[in-house]
Amino acid sequence: MKQRRRLPARLGILLVLPLVLAASACDTRKEAARCLRELEQLPRDPATGYLKGVQPLDFGKGRRTGVLLLHGFGGTPQDFGELPYTLEHDGFRVWAPLLPGHGTTPRDLKPLTVDDFVAATEKAYARLRTECDKVAVVGFSMGGALATRLVRDTTQPRPDALVLASPYFGITYRWFHILPPETWIRLVGTKHDFVKWDKSVCTTGQRDFFVYEAMASEALLMLVDLGRDLRRNPPDAVPPHSLLIYSPGDPVASHHLMEKMARHWKLTESSRFTLNKEMHRIFNYCERDLAVRTVADFLKKHLGEAGKAAGR
Repeated sequence: MKQRRRLPARLGILLVLPLVLAASACDTRKEAARCLRELEQLPRDPATGYLKGVQPLDFGKGRRTGVLLLHGFGGTPQDFGELPYTLEHDGFRVWAPLLPGHGTTPRDLKPLTVDDFVAATEKAYARLRTECDKVAVVGFSMGGALATRLVRDTTQPRPDALVLASPYFGITYRWFHILPPETWIRLVGTKHDFVKWDKSVCTTGQRDFFVYEAMASEALLMLVDLGRDLRRNPPDAVPPHSLLIYSPGDPVASHHLMEKMARHWKLTESSRFTLNKEMHRIFNYCERDLAVRTVADFLKKHLGEAGKAAGR
């Protein structure tokens, strides 16, 4: 009897769902248009075109142990909070570029492909390789996916250490999604130029971070393709000195896929650090100090003698 009663309710949900989704998509388009108008009015650096206060971070030139920081999708080097400054203080050469299409306008992301981001990552890595004896790569979210691609595909020496912070291999699935989020992105992305994405600025009590509030649909599809490629063809192994740091309750990047990758690479428990709070932006929110210190201590442990010697 209970099953019979539930069936009409479920059918009702399925019938109403398309109407709800259509209304939501309409609101999303309107919000995206508003966000783009507001973004275009923000002040910019006339020399670079970057938004004021949003720029690459380039510290410690001349030091022989380098750390490449790769930020997240729609973000900036501010995604790392205090980490770049802590690493600079610890004696490392720090290079945190702005990835293509970032720090300007979401419109600049529309023509870009996965190959464009892979090429930019390789170029940034090559720069540090020419300057430093040892190089570590730290990737946050999409930057973690790009760092993983670098490990898999680079023709240069592999990183001497690797940190994947909340790496993106796929989007967190919730029961109310019904279909995988990537499927919805493909359905919506073929119909609308821009969609609502995230808050543009957040104040955390330390350093603010910037994220595109609206996103080009082509860019979302690019992100989906990047994750799918790594799920289908992950690296066979990662460098011996590798750290996966994440929240098991990450609401954005699937922690199930992170853990699947960790098992594939046979990462030991000491190479996996989990945070207690449910969050994606581990360097910006409530456990940021712990995340920064964990990553900095890891890099000092495995690259530290060169880092300390070079910095003083």
